[in-house]
Amino acid sequence: EGGEGGGSVGVLLPVVREGERYAFCMCNPPFFESMEEAELNPGTNFGGTPEEMCCEGGEEAFVKQIYSDSLVLRDRVYWYTTMCGKKDTMKKLRRLLELRRVPAVRTT
Repeated sequence: EGGEGGGSVGVLLPVVREGERYAFCMCNPPFFESMEEAELNPGTNFGGTPEEMCCEGGEEAFVKQIYSDSLVLRDRVYWYTTMCGKKDTMKKLRRLLELRRVPAVRTT
């Protein structure tokens, strides 16, 4: 299922080394697909480089890629948490997790 979020090499796979284990992965994803999108809502544009704020497909694709990575890293990272800047993204991700029968999902 790799690449489900839009990337082919993953977000976590390139940095988690063989034999490493983590209690959790905490993510503040790039919220926007482009700097032009970021500039449309200056109230949520807190600043940062394009690499920090943008990725192809925006936050939804980035977090979906973390989900895909988690399928590979299943026994090496215990808990995943991420911030979502858009309610629509959160709804789509919750639906994905429900469809995949992820046993523990918490939102605030």
